[in-house]
Amino acid sequence: DKTDHKHLGQLMTYAAGLDTVTIIWISKEFTDEHRAALDWLNEISNIEFRFFGLEIELWKIGDSLPAPKFNIVCNPNDWSRRIKKNNRDFSESVLQPAKIVQLKFWMGLKDHIEENSAVIRPRAPRPQHWANFGIGKVGTKLVALVNTRDKTIAVGFETFDTDDKSLFESLFNQKGEIEDEMGFELNWDSGDGRKFTRISHHRHADLDSDQEWESHFIWVLEHLEKFNDAFRHRIKG
Repeated sequence: DKTDHKHLGQLMTYAAGLDTVTIIWISKEFTDEHRAALDWLNEISNIEFRFFGLEIELWKIGDSLPAPKFNIVCNPNDWSRRIKKNNRDFSESVLQPAKIVQLKFWMGLKDHIEENSAVIRPRAPRPQHWANFGIGKVGTKLVALVNTRDKTIAVGFETFDTDDKSLFESLFNQKGEIEDEMGFELNWDSGDGRKFTRISHHRHADLDSDQEWESHFIWVLEHLEKFNDAFRHRIKG
């Protein structure tokens, strides 16, 4: 049917319970006010929240069965340009062997998380040494890291793009309590004047043999969930 306030409210309710979300509202017809509402939501939201509006049509050719055609009526700011640039950069790049390993590892980790966790939400894998995960507060994230040179993997909590280290300092004041709760010692990196802080835990991992990757996936997910349990309620408080 035509868009209405009831469904707009449902979209907001669904989005409120998630850290990272893509909302796609499909309707036969978008009113001007609901199109404006999605444009406004995309304007005020950070990049982890994306709102799309699609109008659906049914097309027939001769005696064929009706087929759906979707027309985008609203989307996040610069979405089309950003998607084209990312696809072009990705397709034109020549991946080095280490980048290929990283990409394959994150793809495997994404599949493992989707099959085994209702808490951690993976993002699209990229050929890079890190993978980010939301934790419910702007300017913070959970992160998994691989170092093919030093043969280590790590999981941690980060703040980024800020000179304010008050959150890190508050957490550091709870260092003993947090480490007792998690069951292992953590590496506390204040960033040394850089615009990030990182609290992490790592282990040896040789990624040259993908036969061991399953055990690495299990370790990464287990520790992502431990970091999520330990830090989510603290940073929201």
